[in-house]
Amino acid sequence: MMKHEDVEEVYVYLMHNGNTVITLHSYEVKGKPDTSGNSAVLKLVKDDEVWVRMGTGALHGDHQRFCSFSGFLLFER
Repeated sequence: MMKHEDVEEVYVYLMHNGNTVITLHSYEVKGKPDTSGNSAVLKLVKDDEVWVRMGTGALHGDHQRFCSFSGFLLFER
């Protein structure tokens, strides 16, 4: 994620079925962007839900794709 320059602090959460798996935090004075990243490997079953929840602050969300979320199937049972 890339924090927007208009805010000082950003919190973003990776969620799995309503539970927080990872918390991303970024702090930098206004006027400066800051980045943060993380990864997780989750054991999922059918109908599980995984999403990114915005906490506080603001992120860049333009055509340059500074913020992204992706998932990959590592193996099937």
